[in-house]
Amino acid sequence: MVASLMQLKCAGSSPNITTSDKRKSAAMNIGGTLVLVLPWLWAVRRSHGNGYVMALAPITYILPYLLGLRYTSLNGRSGRAQALLITGLGALLTAFLLVIGWIVT
Repeated sequence: MVASLMQLKCAGSSPNITTSDKRKSAAMNIGGTLVLVLPWLWAVRRSHGNGYVMALAPITYILPYLLGLRYTSLNGRSGRAQALLITGLGALLTAFLLVIGWIVT
């Protein structure tokens, strides 16, 4: 119990994250960002700096981060809980950024 307390893993609050999980999360973050930046840059060029498009810039790196949580913080949770948290947070973030775009324009 003392060893668990020293590592802040008491009551099963911390998932066991392997080196493979860390690599998968990093690949998801880097690869997802590279994949999402290209359509966002295309949209910026087509819209000539529209406020909505510019406000969605953080989606290009936050959405892959949320997807990478599947391998780290959400590891050990049910697939339904992972899907709910990732899609829910992604949808809330997108709505928040679109409101910011509305305010800017």
